[in-house]
Amino acid sequence: MSVTLREEAEDQFLEELFLSMYKQLLKYAYSRIGNYHRAEELAMDAFLLAREKLPDVMESRNPEGWLMKTLKNLIMHEFRTRKLIHKLFADMPEFTEPAAREDDGGFELLDALTPEDRGLLYAAYVEGRPMGEIAKDLGIGYSACVKRMQKARARAREALGGP
Repeated sequence: MSVTLREEAEDQFLEELFLSMYKQLLKYAYSRIGNYHRAEELAMDAFLLAREKLPDVMESRNPEGWLMKTLKNLIMHEFRTRKLIHKLFADMPEFTEPAAREDDGGFELLDALTPEDRGLLYAAYVEGRPMGEIAKDLGIGYSACVKRMQKARARAREALGGP
């Protein structure tokens, strides 16, 4: 299978953008998040989105600005997700069984999530574990873990009545 000139140009463009911007994005993400591993993931996620939207990025008058704006949006999403996770687990007693509860007391949301969703969200946002480590523990690939996390977040938002 031969690589076209366009594909070569796209790969070169993305590689140059990565080499010129990765450290800056990582530093910015770390300064906002305070977790180096998560900052790495967010910086790489910005480049993954750039790869998906490469024609738009290449046509942009400011590809570096596009990347930075994308990273800022990812960080804002991170903060919203953290807030959601803290809301999920804030009132959760460690050893209370569902049958022993007299009132719902905020457990409705937890009951709406599968144990797998709760485990993923807990590992990422309460324990602060990097996505790669969670994927390894689950015996799945990084991309599969990211997809499962996206679905778990979506179900949590839906259970809270959010968009």
